[in-house]
Amino acid sequence: MLSQAHKSFVVYHAGSQDTGSPARFDDVRSNADFCVYIGAFACAGVKRTAHAILPIGLPPETDGTYVNIDGVVQTVAAGAKLPGEARPGWRVLRALGAKLGLAGFEAVDFADVQKAVAATVAAKYTNQQTGKVNSAAAPAPAAGLQRIATLPLYRSDAVLRRAAGLQAHPLTGECAIGLNPEDALALGLSHGAKAKVSGADGEVELPVIVTRMVPRGGAWLEKTWPATRPLPPNGGMLTVTRA
Repeated sequence: MLSQAHKSFVVYHAGSQDTGSPARFDDVRSNADFCVYIGAFACAGVKRTAHAILPIGLPPETDGTYVNIDGVVQTVAAGAKLPGEARPGWRVLRALGAKLGLAGFEAVDFADVQKAVAATVAAKYTNQQTGKVNSAAAPAPAAGLQRIATLPLYRSDAVLRRAAGLQAHPLTGECAIGLNPEDALALGLSHGAKAKVSGADGEVELPVIVTRMVPRGGAWLEKTWPATRPLPPNGGMLTVTRA
């Protein structure tokens, strides 16, 4: 969707920081002929780019179904009343689908939604896994370091990122680049030094963390930090130099 942008762009419960390529996301959203935002946070970027804003509740404010890593379905009830004109997300999608005359948008209540997805959930967790690794030949590595983009514990969604207390928590840490000691030595970088990190769309300056937890040839940069917006997503190649 981001590499081949369409004239119309519908964003559901997501911001640029929730994508692998925040800068590209902003570019596509800003240049869409018609952009619809369905979500709970009408931030400055949404107000600047969205032609229509449809307010929906946050997950804790609506009935929902979650599937854990073992395939167990867990149903939760809304924990709060929806503010203002907000509606449960599934109701907004149902209304849009019905207006467009699409099949599969006939749900009347939440039980209908659960019933519609039950077969898909069951099938996903009963498929046999081979355990075999894809044997297709990997492309030759490009010059530079390959980005390893993990998700910070307290920055994984829009709610957590807006919680001041969680952002001040020691586990949130700071935006930095992690390098293997041998790579850091080769680049003339030490722990705590500043490094210039660049990709195809821009360059940023970040503090360095030297750690053996990062494999040689890799550069660990967590996702969702505003400072890393112009950098390529997980697996992208980075050029790292002394600042």
